[in-house]
Amino acid sequence: MKTMLILAMLAVLAPLACALTITQAEYFVNTDPGAGNGTPIAVTTADTVTISALFVPTGSLGENLSHRVFLRYRSEEGPWSAPLMQRFFLFEPEPALEHQANVNDLQYWFDNQAPVTIDIPDEHHATWSALLPTTGLALNTSHKFTVRYVSNTGELSNPEARYFFIHRDADDGGYGIRRITHLEYFFDNDAPVLIDLADATFESWTALIPAAALTVNRSHKFTVRYLDDRGLWSNPEARYFFLHDDPGSDYEPRIVTHLQYWVDSTAATTLDIADGWNVNFLDSVAHYAAAGTHRFYLRYRDDTGVWGPTEARPFFVWTGVGPRGNARLTAAEWFVNVDPGIGNGMQVLLPQDSAWDELNEDAAFYITGVPTGVHLFGIRFRDELGNWSITLLDTFVVGPVLVIKPQGNNIVLSWIANPDHTPFNVYRSGEVAGTYSNIGSSDSLSYTDVGAVAASPKQFYYVTVNTTAFSTFRLPMASEAPPPKW
Repeated sequence: MKTMLILAMLAVLAPLACALTITQAEYFVNTDPGAGNGTPIAVTTADTVTISALFVPTGSLGENLSHRVFLRYRSEEGPWSAPLMQRFFLFEPEPALEHQANVNDLQYWFDNQAPVTIDIPDEHHATWSALLPTTGLALNTSHKFTVRYVSNTGELSNPEARYFFIHRDADDGGYGIRRITHLEYFFDNDAPVLIDLADATFESWTALIPAAALTVNRSHKFTVRYLDDRGLWSNPEARYFFLHDDPGSDYEPRIVTHLQYWVDSTAATTLDIADGWNVNFLDSVAHYAAAGTHRFYLRYRDDTGVWGPTEARPFFVWTGVGPRGNARLTAAEWFVNVDPGIGNGMQVLLPQDSAWDELNEDAAFYITGVPTGVHLFGIRFRDELGNWSITLLDTFVVGPVLVIKPQGNNIVLSWIANPDHTPFNVYRSGEVAGTYSNIGSSDSLSYTDVGAVAASPKQFYYVTVNTTAFSTFRLPMASEAPPPKW
C-alpha cells in the first residue's frame, strides 16, 4: 500500500544576523531538480515559518528502501537557502499480511513455454480444476508445471511449480510390465540387425558381434533398442568404443573384479563383486538426492586394475509433493534493511537440527557488525521444489555503545551511534538497580555531566537513541565480502 509521508512541525528560520524575510519554500525527494524547481510549499511571508504538516506523495518511490526529503526556502533578497535533509524509510508490508485482494486471473505454463491466462471468478480464495492438454510435450521425460495468480490490483503472486513425468500409455490404457520379444542393434549409421529373443519381461543377451567391416583406429557408436509384445520400441541406448588395430596381439576378454558408482558429484562407492568377464549388478542404491533431476554414474575395473568407460543415466526424484501436499524446506536466506533480491541474501547454513529435511525448521544465528539504530530484518525459505516463500519482515533496534570517563570534576559520556537519530537522551542513577532519571539530551555523540564526580562517589548511566528513522546501513552482498561468522 502506497502512503503519504507526513513531516510535522518543520521550523524554517532565517539567519538571525541577516534578519531576512522568508517568501517561498519548496521540497524535493532524493534528487535535487534545481533551486526553484522543487514542489512548492505555501508559506506566509515572515522571518520565521513553521510548517505544521507536510504531505509528501510516495507512490513513485521504491518500497522497502531508504529515501531523503529536502526542504529549502527563499528570502525576499532572492537567493535560495541550502537544503535541509531528513531521512525516512518507506516500508511496504507483504500484501498477504496486510489485506486480502481478490484473485482475478490465473496463469500457468509448462517448462519455459509462454504463460496461458485463465479468467476465474473474482474471490479472495479461488479453486480452479481443469484437464490441461499436454500435446507437444516430450514423452517419457520429466516436465515442470508452474502456476501463479493475478490480483484485482494487477499484482502477481509468487509462482508455484510442480514436476511431473509423461509416460506413454499402453494400448490397453494402463501401465504394466511388458514382455520383450526382439532386440535391434547397429553400428554408427549402418542398417539395424534384428534379433528374435525368447519372450520374457527380463532379457539378458550376450554375443560376440563382428566388427570386421568397421574402420580401424577410430571411435564408433553401438546402439541397441528393444521391442515389446505390443510392437512398441524402447528408447535407444548407445555406447561409444574405439576399434584398435594391433596385428601382433590377440584379443582376450578381461575379468571384471570391481565396480564403482556415484550420484551427481558425490563421492564414489567402490564394490568388490564376483569376478567374471560378464557381470550383472542389481542392488538398491541409497542416494539421498533432493527432489529434481540427477545423474547416476557407473564404471567397472578389470583384473589388471584398468577402469572401463563411465556410463551415466539420468533419473528424477519425486517426493510425492502434489497440489495438496507440503514440500520440505531445503534453504533459507536473510538480509538487513535492503533486500538484494531472491537468492542473493545471506545464507542460513543449517537449521538447529543440522539438516534441511523437514516441513518445519528452526534456525538461530548471530548477526554482527550492525550499527546502532532501527533496522529492518527479512528472512525467507525455499522448499525442495525450488519455490521461495514470502519474505517475513520485522524491525529491531541496536542501542549505542557507551564509554564513561572522568574528566576533572566532570564525567564525560561518549557513544557510537547514527548521528541522524537525534536527540540522544541521557539517564543517571546512584545505584545500578535504582531509579534512573533523565538528566539531559544531546544532538552530538557525547554528553558532559558537570560536577558529577564531586556529587557522588559512583554514578550509573545509560543513553537511549531516537528510533523515529530507519538506518541506511545494509550488510554487504555475498560477492562483496564473506558472510559474518555465527
